Order: sequence, then C-alpha cells, then structure tokens
Amino acid sequence: MSDRLDRTGQPDDTDHADDPGGLADFVGGDPGGARSLRRALEALRTTDIPASLDAQIGAVLGGHLSMRELARDAAMREVADRGLVRLRDELGEMSPTDRADLVRRSAARAAHDAQRDSDRELADP
Repeated sequence: MSDRLDRTGQPDDTDHADDPGGLADFVGGDPGGARSLRRALEALRTTDIPASLDAQIGAVLGGHLSMRELARDAAMREVADRGLVRLRDELGEMSPTDRADLVRRSAARAAHDAQRDSDRELADP
C-alpha cells in the first residue's frame, strides 16, 4: 500500500509509475505541463537551495512525495516567492518591446510543445 495520500487525505493506491510525484495531477493532467514542471524541479536542484529542500525535490521526482506536499512546504514556498520577485523585477526592467518579444517566443514555444505532445499521443497506440 502506498504511503501517499490522495486529495481527500486517504491512502492513494493509484499506480503512479508513469507520473512519480503526481506532477501531471498537479498541473491539471497536462503531460507537457508535467514535463515542464519536472524540468523546473530538476533545474531548481542545481541552484543554491537548502539540502532538506533538495532532498524533498528528489523525493518528488522519485515518487516518494507528492508535488502537493512539496508545494505546502515552507522552504519551497520561500524559494518560489523569491523566484517570483526576481521574475517580476526582471520583467519590470524590460522594455515593452522586449516583453512583447518574450510573450511571442513563449507562445511559440508552448504551441510547439503542444504539437509535439499531440504527435506523441497519436504515435502511441
């Protein structure tokens, strides 16, 4: 039996072999969003974060801790808050033209990723 809990606080017996940490569930079932979240968590581990947070992220990536549990952690919230402040400051320093260019590039990347995900789903029987 799993030691993970579902949204209601009951033991979660779902087979998470294809989604350790419940990343897809955390992003509303979006496979591309789950991949992006996985990459972001892996990248976060390469930064200067507390060892305990690094271990928790490793536990999520390994399927031993849910993303929801990690998101509730005070250290994770602090790191996320600092990142959001830095992002806000960087966006505020950009010219309107540069911000518009960033939005266009981000939208193009999202469309490319969505098409790639769709192609993969069609290719998988």
